[in-house]
Amino acid sequence: MASRGPHPQLRDYIVGYVGLRSTMRLTRERHLPSGEAALVVNLGTPHDVIGRGAQTATLKFRSLAAMGVHDRPFVTRSAGAKHLLVVRLTPPGARLLFDVAMDQLLNRWVDLDEIDGVLARHIEGRAHEPRGWIDLFNFMDSVMAERLAAARISAPGVLWAWRELRRSGGLTSIDSLADHLDWSHKRLLGGFREHVGVLPKATAEIVRFNRVLRLLRIDYRTNWASVAQDCGYYDQAHMVREFKSFAGGTMKELKSLVAGFTLLDRAPRSGWGNFLQSGDSPGM
Repeated sequence: MASRGPHPQLRDYIVGYVGLRSTMRLTRERHLPSGEAALVVNLGTPHDVIGRGAQTATLKFRSLAAMGVHDRPFVTRSAGAKHLLVVRLTPPGARLLFDVAMDQLLNRWVDLDEIDGVLARHIEGRAHEPRGWIDLFNFMDSVMAERLAAARISAPGVLWAWRELRRSGGLTSIDSLADHLDWSHKRLLGGFREHVGVLPKATAEIVRFNRVLRLLRIDYRTNWASVAQDCGYYDQAHMVREFKSFAGGTMKELKSLVAGFTLLDRAPRSGWGNFLQSGDSPGM
């Protein structure tokens, strides 16, 4: 695995890059919501992306895919080998790169060729040339810079509000976001639909979920009642309900499956394989 941040001028749009080449005995992975979007370039063998409970609704992922923000887990299925370039995008960055309203990509993976065939062929042609990860990361910097130069749409207010929710751990109120921007609630909600894909409340919930997920990885003896209070939940039961909706399992269930950077399913008959925590990888 290789990783790197974007060019400093692109940090509002690209969270970072991940290059991954791996072989695992596991053929299924469950991926948890991170609040980010992504462009994924498949440099290896095909694999499927499967929505929760949608075993037949698969995307045969062969080359490039645009991933929107997810508010539920999803599954990828492969032969166990992966060779991927992942461009971790802020949702406004994905709106700019894909030129598609982000609510159209909510909980979805779409073949990039269906969105922008010219962009797909440009990236595919360069990505499959023999080159190292750093060259690929630099190439994607240039692709985003070109998009910025030709941009017809910008959303600095939404970008600020999205970052503020992340910075505050999801505790900033929607009223304060609207007041700071001097926007009506209607304008704020419309901006999030187009440039993030989920509304501010749901964004805050995903951020809180990831805070709990990080704590889960650090110490299983955490006082969860205190965590619930600190993270802005009404009570511990509220935290457990939200966590289960995002993760597909309770905190206790996921903690028992932790193995290194992955969560390994001990009940393969459930149809779920291995989990990647969103803090380690961008929903991938």
